[in-house]
Amino acid sequence: MKVKTVELKCKRCQHEWHPRKGEVMVCPKCHSPYWNKVKEVDKNESSIAEELDKKLGVKDEKQV
Repeated sequence: MKVKTVELKCKRCQHEWHPRKGEVMVCPKCHSPYWNKVKEVDKNESSIAEELDKKLGVKDEKQV
């Protein structure tokens, strides 16, 4: 007899696990209740990071 196992992956911390119960409420590693939703980056945060990269002289992989 074969047993079906489901492997889940947290979209926040990339942790993979096999759930013990049917419904999963939080990621067992980072405890995020939003484990199945991709974290949206605030537009303001991404522009700040781009400015910092320019000041530090870090090149974007897409530009290379």
